[in-house]
Amino acid sequence: MINDQFVVNPTTEQMEDSELDLMMAGTDSAILMIEGFCDFLTEEKLLQAVETGQVAIREICKAIDVLVQTCGKKKMVEAINLPPAELYRHVEDISGDELVKALQIKEKIPRRKALSALEEKVIMILSEQGYVSKDELSGPIGNLADIVEEEDEDEVIEDGEVDEGDVHIKPVSRKPHRQLFSEVDVKLVFKEVSSKYLRRRIVEVNVIARMLRYIYYSICWVGSFHLHIAFLFATSQCYSGL
Repeated sequence: MINDQFVVNPTTEQMEDSELDLMMAGTDSAILMIEGFCDFLTEEKLLQAVETGQVAIREICKAIDVLVQTCGKKKMVEAINLPPAELYRHVEDISGDELVKALQIKEKIPRRKALSALEEKVIMILSEQGYVSKDELSGPIGNLADIVEEEDEDEVIEDGEVDEGDVHIKPVSRKPHRQLFSEVDVKLVFKEVSSKYLRRRIVEVNVIARMLRYIYYSICWVGSFHLHIAFLFATSQCYSGL
């Protein structure tokens, strides 16, 4: 801000004389980050500065949208192949209880080793059950049958004519195909499941902590010394088991 006027994207010389240096990041509809320092300014001036910065950010976002529409490429959303829901169920069934115990390890390095060992165990069990393929591009076995079927159809037609000698009817297989998962997908799902269990654990600990604080304040209000000591001992035992 120079001479009580807001300057967007000032030069180095202008910044030396500015009463306010403000850096902002955001979108066309929201402010994500504000950093800076200033002389003594009123709250009204600071709010005006933020509003001015938001207007400038909105114009930049509009220019970026125009650039994307002019020369941008469409995102290849079709190429995104997320792990199937069945894999999440397998990983949770195998690692459930052991994962909870591993996440309760307080030391960082032992906890990492336990999670890594459990991850390898999950991969080994799924491999023994025939669910895991070492090929990262593996998919349902049914896809392979479709490819073979297409190749057979190509061999039947030659030079635009149907070779009736090779035409035959195949029965449609009703046998369900087992889904194959890549080892990369298993590791990805294991990390997601671990994060979900960890978030759930954090919520549980926070709820218990709030309950303990409420009980503690109630005991302090009563003023019993023996209850106070007993509560502190019980709390320490409770947290040691979390």
